[in-house]
Amino acid sequence: MDAPPHDEEEPSRGPRPVWDPSLGRGFAWTILATRLLVLIPAVVLLLSGLAAFIYGGAYFVWAVGHVSDHPFPAKDNLGVFLIDLDLFLIGATLLLIAVGFYGLALSGGADDRRGDVPEWLEVRNLDDMKTRIMSMLTLIAITSFVDVVVDFHGGRDIFYLGAAIALVIIAITAFMRFAGRGGH
Repeated sequence: MDAPPHDEEEPSRGPRPVWDPSLGRGFAWTILATRLLVLIPAVVLLLSGLAAFIYGGAYFVWAVGHVSDHPFPAKDNLGVFLIDLDLFLIGATLLLIAVGFYGLALSGGADDRRGDVPEWLEVRNLDDMKTRIMSMLTLIAITSFVDVVVDFHGGRDIFYLGAAIALVIIAITAFMRFAGRGGH
């Protein structure tokens, strides 16, 4: 018996599908265009981080003037510099997220990113980015709490604020410790 030719229909399987290579190229261009959309949050976060640094610098200049006009008591002036610390931590967090978005969506992989950013700033996957962001948010929460403590004048409200921040830090720590284990 002779086998049927390849272009004919086999009775039990129906017509053979024909692959159109232009569909694959169109899909690849669509994916590339979608990846380029990540530039929007990366640029906005980069500009936001730079704005936080500029604002922190301007606030520092104002704080130095304020402290030199009213140097005592020192306790009253500590909060001024803690606010500056918060501004710089927020700026660093925004820049970290911007670099992370760029690295994850647009960079060609870990080898390509090595020359662009220091190793401590490399973001290899979303878990890396989440961990770094949560670490920065923990630092921001702690410095904000210390700022409140420095200006504290009595009452129970400080306890409730401290307990709430402690719960958030515990939740972040637990998430960072145990979240990666589920997927591995």
